[in-house]
Amino acid sequence: MIYIRNIFRQDLRDGKQIAFPKEVSNQFFNFSYQDDDPDRNLVFIYKESNTESQFYIFNNTNITTRLYAAGTESRIDGELKRFLIDKLNAVIDDKVLFRKINDNKYEFEFIPSSLPKHDFIVSLIGNKNHEVLLLESAVSTSDGEDSTDPILSSISEEKKDSKFQPQNKIYFGPPGTGKSYAIKEFLKSNNVPASNYSRVTFHPDYDYASFVGGYRPFTDKDDGNIKYKFVSQVFTDLYVKSWENFNNENYFLVIEEINRGNCAEIFGDIFQLLDRNPEYNIEPSSELRNYLIEKEKEINKNKKEGTEDIKLLFDGKLQMPDNLSVLASMNTSDQSLYPMDSAFKRRWDWEYIPINTKCQNSNFTIEIHSNHQYSWLEFLEKVNISIYSVTKSEDKQLGNWFINAEKTKKIIEKDIFINKVLFYLWNDIFKDEVYHQDNIFVKKREDGSKDKDISFNDFYNKDEQNNLLIHLFERVLKISKVQNEPERNVDNQETGNTEIESEIASQELDSN
Repeated sequence: MIYIRNIFRQDLRDGKQIAFPKEVSNQFFNFSYQDDDPDRNLVFIYKESNTESQFYIFNNTNITTRLYAAGTESRIDGELKRFLIDKLNAVIDDKVLFRKINDNKYEFEFIPSSLPKHDFIVSLIGNKNHEVLLLESAVSTSDGEDSTDPILSSISEEKKDSKFQPQNKIYFGPPGTGKSYAIKEFLKSNNVPASNYSRVTFHPDYDYASFVGGYRPFTDKDDGNIKYKFVSQVFTDLYVKSWENFNNENYFLVIEEINRGNCAEIFGDIFQLLDRNPEYNIEPSSELRNYLIEKEKEINKNKKEGTEDIKLLFDGKLQMPDNLSVLASMNTSDQSLYPMDSAFKRRWDWEYIPINTKCQNSNFTIEIHSNHQYSWLEFLEKVNISIYSVTKSEDKQLGNWFINAEKTKKIIEKDIFINKVLFYLWNDIFKDEVYHQDNIFVKKREDGSKDKDISFNDFYNKDEQNNLLIHLFERVLKISKVQNEPERNVDNQETGNTEIESEIASQELDSN
């Protein structure tokens, strides 16, 4: 077991002893810090393997001291402190890495902030001041007194490979840019099995009880009466899984459309856990605490003999496990549904997913009929210019995955285009902008001047449908049709296509 500790100002002040918080006292020193705990004599063995280090002359120095309870923490007498100051010239923000041999004997390595590997130590503990690493391979198989390998070498590679750095990240961007796909690819690239992540979608009726858990009625099988019990939900289930498998697995909570729910209501005080600071653990509700107490007893009752007890509460409070990450998607065009306050926003990392009109995987074809097909990506480039001109907002523009036609041989059929794309453009962008020069729902004359407005309902007139769509592409947005090689002789074409061509050729779209 490894314990990494930052050196604080009070550690170096006269009259102050080195103190350890409750969790470290419990977990690393196996000491409950209570006033009636008997004092314990400890031996700390200094380790320095670099023969060129100025501190190598102190290698294998034994420091005998005392661990004792002091209020809400445990402390050690000043022998270790004097060694750090007088022999190792320790200063604030240097690190000390302890390695447990047994309850009375510990090795320690000193990592000054000037050493290159100090940055790696910082990466291990993140923004924390303390970190206990439960790595079985780092436990000595001997008494440790003759060990010449640095303590750090026993954890560096294993930590890099097995311990994913936790994160809270929101993938955001306009509709259809592939935010959910980016999360999916992230999980795939990190080899996350389906059992290690849960996916939920926020919506206006989603609440704290749906996210964390709450009391639900059930019928007692013995007496037939209606009773109530706490039923955990996705966050609590992953919280328990993460602590239960803290040393072996990484878990991910995926939230789709995070801003379509009222985050303040859904997260409640749980949002403070996103700080990932064990010094600011939160007080759970009484029903959640009782559930976790019973769950902790159940897990430890069934655990393997000889393994350490699992903790779900820390002094009765919730603490965010470092192997649980929260990933979310946010459609920026829906920001007005439930705005997020700044306190919530600052607890997340943000990654913008842009529109990619160069993405060949989304190089679809919009088919009006076999002789009038148009490039989906070119359509996006042109229509997004009009969207921005009208709204002055990139959030309303269309992403290249707004429609996914991979399952239809990369063909976007006419009805899908009208019902999904044109409906969005009409309803969310252009219907209230009838006087704007860049409104696309208009008929234009050959000179580009406006002839008349087009309503969305006009696209459902079967007699006018094809003509209006072709007019939209070719005259309004200036998009040329895709030139396809003819697959068969005109004489053998279906009658319907020939009639459409004749109709288009004979009509004057810009007349009257």
